[in-house]
Amino acid sequence: MKQYYNSKTLPVVGNRLMNSLDIRDNETYARIPGGFYYTLYLFCYTIGGGLAGARIIYIIICSVILLIFLYWIYKRFSLLIASIMSALILTNGYVIFSTNDFWNPNIPLMFSFLLFIVLCEYVSNDNDKYVFLSAALIFPIEAIMAQGHIAVFFSVVPATIIYLIFRYRRTLKYIKAHALGVFISFLFYLPYLISEIKNGFFNTKLMFNMQSDSHFQGLPQVYSILIFPTNEISVLYGTNSTPTKYFWFNENTFFIGMIFLIITCIISLTAFIYSILFLIKKRKTKNNIMNNIDIIQKEAFIFYLIFIPATCLAFFVFNSKPGTFRYLYGIFAFSFITIIIFFNDFLKNKNKLLIAFLILITLNSVNMGFLHMKRYYDLFEAPYTENEFKNILTAISEDSNGEKFKIVPYDELYFNNMRLSYFPDLQWNRDDNSKLTYFIYYEIENIRLKTTGKSKNYDEIMNNLPSNAILLAGNDKLKVYKYFDD
Repeated sequence: MKQYYNSKTLPVVGNRLMNSLDIRDNETYARIPGGFYYTLYLFCYTIGGGLAGARIIYIIICSVILLIFLYWIYKRFSLLIASIMSALILTNGYVIFSTNDFWNPNIPLMFSFLLFIVLCEYVSNDNDKYVFLSAALIFPIEAIMAQGHIAVFFSVVPATIIYLIFRYRRTLKYIKAHALGVFISFLFYLPYLISEIKNGFFNTKLMFNMQSDSHFQGLPQVYSILIFPTNEISVLYGTNSTPTKYFWFNENTFFIGMIFLIITCIISLTAFIYSILFLIKKRKTKNNIMNNIDIIQKEAFIFYLIFIPATCLAFFVFNSKPGTFRYLYGIFAFSFITIIIFFNDFLKNKNKLLIAFLILITLNSVNMGFLHMKRYYDLFEAPYTENEFKNILTAISEDSNGEKFKIVPYDELYFNNMRLSYFPDLQWNRDDNSKLTYFIYYEIENIRLKTTGKSKNYDEIMNNLPSNAILLAGNDKLKVYKYFDD
């Protein structure tokens, strides 16, 4: 982003499809076609006057999207459903971190709320002008989402195409609107196309090279659509069981959180099962004799179901890496349709049962807001702020005083890249053959890598530090030691 800011050029590509060892390497791995991610980042940075201000602007943009969605829920359903959705969405871990972090998968997550609105308006609105406008916006929104994360091309987009084929009569009726939407989407990619023509399709060739080298590695984690509405957010801090155990059992066992996790999982599964029964009940009822709310619930859930096989098929055909839950953030808003159906259709006339669920949801919001998210922040965020890393790297820079040094246990350029990106003024003379050694104990990375075999175990080094090791700076979870290697 800073490269675009300093050069005053328009971004035409997004994040790398694979991380390179050196952040300055722009020739090894392809980038996501389309520059919306960096354009948004650049806009927030320019208006905000720096990273702190950029985050505030981004939070405002995300908050506006969420408020539009919740207001639409209120107008389309009821105050009760809007209140329930507010309690679940505004305290959802994925949503909270997507509203304050410039991470490219967060683009499809946030814009999935707008996609939910326009798709539902397209299938249910009685005003032809609104239907036409909604139809014309479906593919442009998905184009923006895909410029955030490439996996949208292998999940939401094929699901949309299959859905439009499935509902071909309505698709044909508004084919001009869909064609307009495709054309607008093309315009979003026009700067990228022009840039590729000028440079001989450099990035496109890199993408095809990556595709030719890829092979089928397994199906995507489509079960995530059942997990998104719950309190389970372990995907935010790791991809194996070790970080998950660390969250729930480190320092003190989080029993209260476990109880509410089980409750939200039960609600999500129950809502999914009931939604299937709802769809079976409505399958023979034509949309033209159903009320608009039932149409929204029925069609949004059909889209939800189509997403599962469509995504699996697309990932298989294109040999896409299964990845983690973030690959499927484009369906995030639709994962709540089962909750809407459950509360709006099943519980609306069951006052006692409804009150019981409302009490549980209220208590869960308190748990998420004051316990769950605080625990996450204390374990995974507070010890690793920008200032904490700055203290570590500054200590190394000042202590080495221009001498060559090496960093362990890293065999990659992690801290070199961090210094280049955030603290370029620090003096830095790294040489992996130097005897002057700095051991950076980075606890969360130790937890992540402990079972992967990708790095030496931090505990092994920590427990066998030489007698000449000196603690330079840091806290109990992030600190740096200096010693001379024999």
